Amino acid sequence: METDGIITRLSGQTLLAVRPTSAVRRLVGPNLPAPAEIGRILHVDVILEGHIQHEGDTIRVTAQLIDLQSGSPVWAQTFDQRTGELFRLEDVIAQRVADALRLRLAAQRLRRRYTENADAYAAYVEGRSELLRYTPGGARGAVAAFERALAFDPGYTLARAGLAMASADMYLRYAPERELQTWGDRAKREALAAIALDSDLAEAHQAHAAVSRKREFDWEETIAASRRALILNPNLDQPRYFLAAALYHQGLMAEALSEMHRGRQVGGSDRVEPLRIEGLVALFSGEFAQARQRLEEVSRQSSRAIGDTYLALAYYYSGDVARGRAMLEELAHEASASTSARSRVALAGLLAHDGDVQAARGLVDAVLAGAYRDHHVEYGIGAALAQLGDAHGAVEWLRRAADSGFPCVVWYERDPWLDPLRKVRAFRDLSADLTARRDAALARFRNSEGSISPAARKSGNTKPPRP
Repeated sequence: METDGIITRLSGQTLLAVRPTSAVRRLVGPNLPAPAEIGRILHVDVILEGHIQHEGDTIRVTAQLIDLQSGSPVWAQTFDQRTGELFRLEDVIAQRVADALRLRLAAQRLRRRYTENADAYAAYVEGRSELLRYTPGGARGAVAAFERALAFDPGYTLARAGLAMASADMYLRYAPERELQTWGDRAKREALAAIALDSDLAEAHQAHAAVSRKREFDWEETIAASRRALILNPNLDQPRYFLAAALYHQGLMAEALSEMHRGRQVGGSDRVEPLRIEGLVALFSGEFAQARQRLEEVSRQSSRAIGDTYLALAYYYSGDVARGRAMLEELAHEASASTSARSRVALAGLLAHDGDVQAARGLVDAVLAGAYRDHHVEYGIGAALAQLGDAHGAVEWLRRAADSGFPCVVWYERDPWLDPLRKVRAFRDLSADLTARRDAALARFRNSEGSISPAARKSGNTKPPRP
């Protein structure tokens, strides 16, 4: 039996914050502290414990709620269920817990199973696990697992949402040039299909946020979709990380770190993305030693496509020039279209800084002839042109980067490769414009949650109006 099933049934409302004990284990190690200390760490009042025994084709589950202040049980019960009826057991336990806590949980949420097919559910759980490997094989494995889940149950909305998220990862991180269009289109199609199947499912809006963040680079919609997901289920961690990404791209570093920490507190299984967010916030804030430390850990726990291009820049900017250059030279030949393009323009900037003009221009031309270009690629072209002495071209590409998703004025002000532009009037005008954009983005972000009325929260129509 998967605890995720019980957690999902209990987590879909703001009255109840559900935290798996894995969150504590990551903070304090395998030896759990005293009950009162668990409550302090997780900000919870009670904990649900359970023990499972297999006896032939029967599963016996003993569950109890422990009051963390007194350490005493407030409810306990033993359940016997045949192995083929695990979904019913999850329903019963969730309802008994709700009754014991005297909570008025949404009855529909408690009753919903999302699928009656045990094979579909097993494939879905496998897909979630594969996705968190942060490797090309993991993303493709997740796609295959979610496809199997849908083959068992075509109406399984959670699997549809998972497929959208896996496809978005394929598009942004792992796909070669020839597959870009296919994965990008599929990510959007599957996310829209998930919302069409169940507009009240938090994970469907989470999938839409993933597509807005990883394919569209539409930060307003990323924030809106993430907030919709969190209103429906505040115990999700991924929407917090999507919010953080939208914020640091717009230069809102403190707010990005705040959302990242809130995501961590949920106690989900994703250990890589919080580290990656910390590393990128540090890098784009000019804190290169801290960026190097965080991104080295990301590199140890994931694949090269996740953070190694930025790690190479952190090496270079923190003084390890040879290591940064060698890493970029390797990454420039990666199969991933995004990794290759981003690394080539970064290497072009490095070579231009070192005076190798011909090689730098050759890399920029190669990227311009390719199929992948995003705001980080456009920024890299601008930085390389700044080093090559082409101030007009540099500002033009930097403005394109800002307009297509990277108006991070903090980095524009602190990137050493842009130093040749500091006295150029067009660049000063761009910096002033980006500062105004950051201030406007901060105001929108602070106002967006307040723009969701109580009636909209109740109905699920929680999209904040566009300014």
